[in-house]
Amino acid sequence: MFKKIMFLMLIFSLFGMVYGETITIGGYLKLTKTVSCDNYTFPLDIDSSEDKYLLRFTHYGAATFNTTTKIYLYLNGHLIYTIDDTNNKAPFNESYVSVPVDKSYFEIHGDNILQLNGSIDNSYYVVKDFELTYNSTSTASTPMKVPPPIPALILSILLITILILRNKNMINN
Repeated sequence: MFKKIMFLMLIFSLFGMVYGETITIGGYLKLTKTVSCDNYTFPLDIDSSEDKYLLRFTHYGAATFNTTTKIYLYLNGHLIYTIDDTNNKAPFNESYVSVPVDKSYFEIHGDNILQLNGSIDNSYYVVKDFELTYNSTSTASTPMKVPPPIPALILSILLITILILRNKNMINN
């Protein structure tokens, strides 16, 4: 049993290497009736030749949205995401979002600034838990649409085949 668990852990670690690296940036940006702009500064030092990255984050809030209420998320002065009445989330309904971001928006070896900007009439709105993924095979807008890379598919097929053959041999014996 221990060998099977170790084998599966090895396979999952291989999948992690195939999919790319994720950097947890963290961060917590909050707008209220009295605070219309909030900043979060984070250092970045990566060596990657990728042109696009995925910036992932969670957003939610109790702000009342109408057709004119919008909240903007900027990265180093570049608009990367807009929250409006079509994609806002009520309290405790967190939305996990992945946004493709061009390499030119980042200071690859330096400080970067995430800025949440907008005015809300009441309550609050939060954007938090930022992650940056690079060396990915896709720049899709949601993590569910990211297709698995070819090496991951090959490893999966091999693993399934080995497990089926092993179980078939155990049953026959």
